[in-house]
Amino acid sequence: MTLRRRRFLASLGLGAGLAAMPSFARHAALGARARADATVPSRFLVFFTPNCPWGPEHWTPSGSGDRALTSLPEMMSPLARHASRLLMIGGVDMPHPAQNHTAIARILTARAVGNIGGHEDATHDLWGKGPSLDHTIASHLGVEPLVLGVRSSPREQTSRLSYAGAGRPVDPIDDPRIAFERTFGPVLDDAAAAAALRASYAQSGSILDASREQMDLVRPRVGRSDRDRLDAHLDVLASLESRLMRDAAGLTSCSPTALTIPASFDPSAPEFATRTARLQMDVAAQALACNATRVVTLQIGNSGDTFGSHVCDPERGIDLGDGVSEHNRIVHVPDADWSASERSERDARRMQLEQIYFGLFAEMLERLDAIPEGHGTLLDHTAVLWVKSLATQEHRAEPLLSMVAGGSALGVRTGRFLDRSGHPINSLYAGVANLFGMGLETFGDIGWDDAGDFWSPPEWRTLGPMSLS
Repeated sequence: MTLRRRRFLASLGLGAGLAAMPSFARHAALGARARADATVPSRFLVFFTPNCPWGPEHWTPSGSGDRALTSLPEMMSPLARHASRLLMIGGVDMPHPAQNHTAIARILTARAVGNIGGHEDATHDLWGKGPSLDHTIASHLGVEPLVLGVRSSPREQTSRLSYAGAGRPVDPIDDPRIAFERTFGPVLDDAAAAAALRASYAQSGSILDASREQMDLVRPRVGRSDRDRLDAHLDVLASLESRLMRDAAGLTSCSPTALTIPASFDPSAPEFATRTARLQMDVAAQALACNATRVVTLQIGNSGDTFGSHVCDPERGIDLGDGVSEHNRIVHVPDADWSASERSERDARRMQLEQIYFGLFAEMLERLDAIPEGHGTLLDHTAVLWVKSLATQEHRAEPLLSMVAGGSALGVRTGRFLDRSGHPINSLYAGVANLFGMGLETFGDIGWDDAGDFWSPPEWRTLGPMSLS
């Protein structure tokens, strides 16, 4: 892989400088010889898992108030070895009525999408009403975020987490093979193919330039709504241009390690769900390590939990059954007529389900922590935000559990539990954004305007950003 990429870069006249930089494959061998780079960039990663974390009694560590995170509840046992790298924030609320599966459009945008009780309602527009936190930070850093998915399902209002703007959901890349190619560009073996690709890039660039010039001429002559549409098209052109430039330049300062994928692999099949998640984590870690981007979002499943319609983790020998009815039996409140043995069996399966998710999160942290960088690791230079869009089995979205992992080089002080009961998630997100120098007082919309009434308490407007240090 390394030689082929260097041959491609050389054919573009770019190989001499980039080839001298360390490859991702070499990182594991560097050990204590971390790069002495005083300008290591900061990164941001969102890690989303479906369902709720089974209620506060299952995720709240012992004690009261703000306290050291000396041990984790049983449900979170896969994360136990990472307790010192975790900052758990418990009790935060959404700043507006938030329930059912529509909460996925709110959880990263921190904006209301309507107050409805059902799964969907044709009379409401349930898309997110502003840019999500990942896109906001990416825009500030001047990069394009990489949005990855695991069985995120077709585009619908209860399956999209990341938003480029109001009503502009971003479809996750669910296939790790496609994610790898789009992130690191094509790798070609011969000079003729590279020359043909270079000519294609040049032609595409010319077409983009011409399209942009035409839009600039038309824009002053049209109305507001048409200008908004043109601006959206310009955003798309800028994204295409950025991707072309990255591909033409070989994109990265290191050579990624190719994914190992069996011939039978199908990212849409439930039996490959956990394997797909692990492959996507490989893409995410390499993208951040190679500075292909500084912002990654990994969405595992969706608010309706397509991922969990057949939950199995072959690597751990776990199979929790097939079909939506089995899924609902595990994640929802038990029926009143269930026997004690039925409840006990259900609770054991529920514990296994969440331990699969927390286990995957632990693996993501391990991947980042295994890459030496500067005076620490990639995890030290990456603020990792873990979120779920629901808080309880009743499909409520408050009070929520959130976590920030890593990020010590950004100022995050981990190994703690913060009790922030009654605080808005907007305050937390402002604190996360400020790790990247954004200077926000809040994020999103702390009020929900319904016939002139605000649901959120007035004191929320004076809380300011949450301190994570």
